[in-house]
Amino acid sequence: MPCGELKCARTNETRLVGAILQTLAGMGVWRERVNTGRRAGITYGIGTGGPDILCIVKGRAVAIECKAVGGQMSAGQNAWASRWVTAGGVYQIAYSVQQAIDTVMYLREHQE
Repeated sequence: MPCGELKCARTNETRLVGAILQTLAGMGVWRERVNTGRRAGITYGIGTGGPDILCIVKGRAVAIECKAVGGQMSAGQNAWASRWVTAGGVYQIAYSVQQAIDTVMYLREHQE
């Protein structure tokens, strides 16, 4: 029996997060899975709309939000991303492992 659209998207995003974390580890990138949410009226993590992964590439703080193909960012995620970029961080929406790799490689090649 096929899964519901939302459940399938979450499963695909969860797999993508895991694959990106594993790939970044293989590239020698410091990375952390970020869990954010709200339970019993208490917000936990780095705030509403926070990314799935935080990493450091050549001294640059990078936030990666993983999305299944066709997935869209929420208003909270857009607001968080805007604050992150305004503060000087790099923000990547990754629909594939290759997009995360490309971001890391670009930063490695273009950072002073």
